[in-house]
Amino acid sequence: MKLSRYIVGILLCFILTSCSTQSASNKTYVASIYNINLDNSFQTMKEIVDQSDYIVIGEIMGSMMAEGNFNEVVIKVLDQYKGIEDKVDQIINIHSTKVLSDEGITYLLFVSENKLHVSGEIRYESLTHPNPILNNRFIEGPFINMSFKEIRRDVICCVERV
Repeated sequence: MKLSRYIVGILLCFILTSCSTQSASNKTYVASIYNINLDNSFQTMKEIVDQSDYIVIGEIMGSMMAEGNFNEVVIKVLDQYKGIEDKVDQIINIHSTKVLSDEGITYLLFVSENKLHVSGEIRYESLTHPNPILNNRFIEGPFINMSFKEIRRDVICCVERV
């Protein structure tokens, strides 16, 4: 009897685990679920990943207001999940319409790379609401109160399918 309970328990764990590892691209991140507006053009993690030139974990070193109501943020890249060039341990400036002002806070950033026509300078722009991480949990943004590890796994899964 104990052996059959053990087997049923193992099977139940296996079923529950397999459900949580479904394709990350099928998960929908919308305002009604996460209490904050994500860019309406993105509904799934796969869409966000596909549109991102870079997906990085970065620590804010400083920020200032830039032209056109943009917040220019200096980020030290700690980890990178997608990108044209390796940016780990580099300092980059990211333009964001949302304020990222807390120095020392770590963020998950979905970033596009745009070359400015006049100067040829490369500008990095945040594609989604900023996602600050504290104690391995998101403290605001579309992934609020979710585990960083869970979202990280979803991002990596989507990147590998690109």
